[in-house]
Parts: sequence; structure tokens; C-alpha cells
Amino acid sequence: MKYLLASLFAFSVAGCASPGFDAAHQAIINGVLSEADDDAAIGLAILSTGGQFQGACSGVLVAPNLVLTARHCVSRTEEGSIACNSDGTPRAGGGVLGDYKPTQLKVLLGTSVSFDFPATGMQILHPDVTNLCDNDIAMLVLDTALPNAPFAQLRRDHPPAVDDTIRAVGWGTSNNSQNITRRKRDDIAIIDVGPNTFDGLGDREFAIGEGICSGDSGGPAFDEVTKAVIGLVSRGGNGAPYNPQSDPQYTPCVDSAQYHTNNIYTRTDGFADFIMSGFAAAGAEPWLEGGPDPRLAKFGTACTAATECRSAICAQGMCSQACDTTFCPDGFSCIVADGASVCGAPPKKNGCASVPGSPSAGGGALFLLAIAAVLVRAARRRGQEARRI
Repeated sequence: MKYLLASLFAFSVAGCASPGFDAAHQAIINGVLSEADDDAAIGLAILSTGGQFQGACSGVLVAPNLVLTARHCVSRTEEGSIACNSDGTPRAGGGVLGDYKPTQLKVLLGTSVSFDFPATGMQILHPDVTNLCDNDIAMLVLDTALPNAPFAQLRRDHPPAVDDTIRAVGWGTSNNSQNITRRKRDDIAIIDVGPNTFDGLGDREFAIGEGICSGDSGGPAFDEVTKAVIGLVSRGGNGAPYNPQSDPQYTPCVDSAQYHTNNIYTRTDGFADFIMSGFAAAGAEPWLEGGPDPRLAKFGTACTAATECRSAICAQGMCSQACDTTFCPDGFSCIVADGASVCGAPPKKNGCASVPGSPSAGGGALFLLAIAAVLVRAARRRGQEARRI
């Protein structure tokens, strides 16, 4: 069993960003055990066509039936390290040989190893390219929705910035743990954002220093402020000499006096259109960074508490929205409920609806009475004139 577990998490980071980088061989460096607030981060077991474990990656649930991960986690690639130019063209290695069958990919939930996989791949999606440089991203539509599993917010509209900090989460053993668990490391600073001066950093990538290793391939970078996914582990290392017969497997991933580690993530904002197409294929709705949780109820849905609604407003027994700066949908008026201006059913007076900007129900009734009085007086005058004749 020990050998089986070791082989399960031995899938390498896909090569290197510049000459001298070596393939990395383990997981989160100097990390700690990941807890329940990272449960959107998942393990991705890779099986042979005969059902035997042949490697593993990390990933992140972005919908109940949709995983975001690295391209090299869902496709067979050339062996060994890769090197990329800053324009996204390959310098060496990194070629994609073909996809795994979706059924070879199994989802692992929780913080510790379990072979009771709750979902299997049904459809693999990725950009139509044959090299990993500046394109190491993929999505996996699952055969089973996991409605009770948390999924992550997603950054779509803007890149991260240098000195922003991330939480790295992924699977595998580490330099400071012998257990195979999901681990994390907080407060990792972003050191460069493409396109920039960092050798081999593509237009849609960003770089960090020490933090991740091979079992973390495809694992998420969570923005430490918003908690949204902003990137996925692609490749990295430090170029240190590595003898697999005698050196610890994490050697290429740990900083030393001579060898400084650089690791590269694929940015989610750089692939916004592709990611949105993945949601369409899965029939799912994204949870965009800073936006409402799509599991919550939409406007007009019955509610008993504000926590049930995307807008966090429950008024007149339905999910509503503020109307101090926006118009209400057709059939609704801006009303005051619990001291706030929200969209609701128009107030009623004397059994008639009163619509803002139109006569009130009472005013309308008086108007009709006035018309009736005029008609009565006119009829009387005609009657009097007829008698005179």
C-alpha cells in the first residue's frame, strides 16, 4: 500500500520555465495541513486504461460538476523538463501527445486519501494547442454533480499584481510531512506577472518563489483577500543537481543558498473566454470573484431569510434587490422595507394598486366621481331645456 500511495502522487510538475530548471517531484513545500475552508481544492487521480494508478494532480471545483486544472493533468505529454520563451513558444519539451480518456480521471475530495472516488471525468476541455507553454489549462466535466462539495470563486476580469499574496493548495507529501494529505501554504508573494522580464514567463502566467512541487500540478492559487482562484500550477523548479537514487524527491523544489526556486501558474483571467465556454458545456453557472454565490436564490424567488438570496435581501417573502441606484424589473416598484429601498410588489390602497408616478388609487376614484357629477349636471340641463320647449 505504501508503494501504491507513493506512485499515486508522483506525477511531475510539467517541466521548467527556463534553462537549468528540473522537473519537480513532490508537493507543497514548508506547508501545513489544509483545512475545510480549502475543500474546493481536489485531488485528481490518473488511472491507466486497465484501472491502475499511474499518477495524480491537483485541481479545483468551480461548479458542482466542473474541475479546473492544468492541461498536463488531463493529457499525455513529452517526458522530461520543458523550457518556454516569453512569447509562449516552446524552447524545449512540453509537447502534448494526446488526451487521457475522461474515465481515467477520478476526483478525490477531502483532506486525506480515500479510494472512494465520488466522481469521474466525462468530458475533457482545453485550448486547441499542442504545447504547454502559456497554455497549461484544462477543464474536466464530471459524470456526477457534487452538490454538497464547496466550489470556488473565480477571477475572470483582471490579472494579479506583483506583491499580491496567494494561498497555494495541493496534494502529496512534502519536505516537512511524511503523510499524504492535502496541504497549503499561505502568504506566498507573486514575484512577476506576464508579460514581463522573467525568463520564460508567458503573457497569461505569473510566477512565485518556493511553495509548490509536482503533486500540486493543476492546484489552485487562491487570492488571499478575495479567496478567488486566480491561477493553476503549471511548472517550476530550481535547477539544483538531483540524484533520484540518493537525494530527497523535493530537492528541486526547496530554496537553498545556491538554488532559488521559481514556480509558474497559468492565470485564470488570461483564459476567461475558454473558462466561460467550460461552464456552458457543463450547464453550470460560475461564481465570479466578488459576485453572488450561484447556489443562492435569484430575484423573485420565495424566501424566509436574507441569507437565502443572492442579493442578501428578502422582502415581502421573496428575494429582492436594492433600488436606490437601479430600476426595478417590470411589475415591481421601489418600496421601503425595513428602512431600505428595495424592489417589491406595488403598495395597495382601497384595493387598487398604486404605481409611482401615476395617480394614487384614491385620487383615481375621486377623478371618476368628478366626471360622473359633470355628466349628471349635463343631463339635468338637457332635461330642463327639453321641458322649456
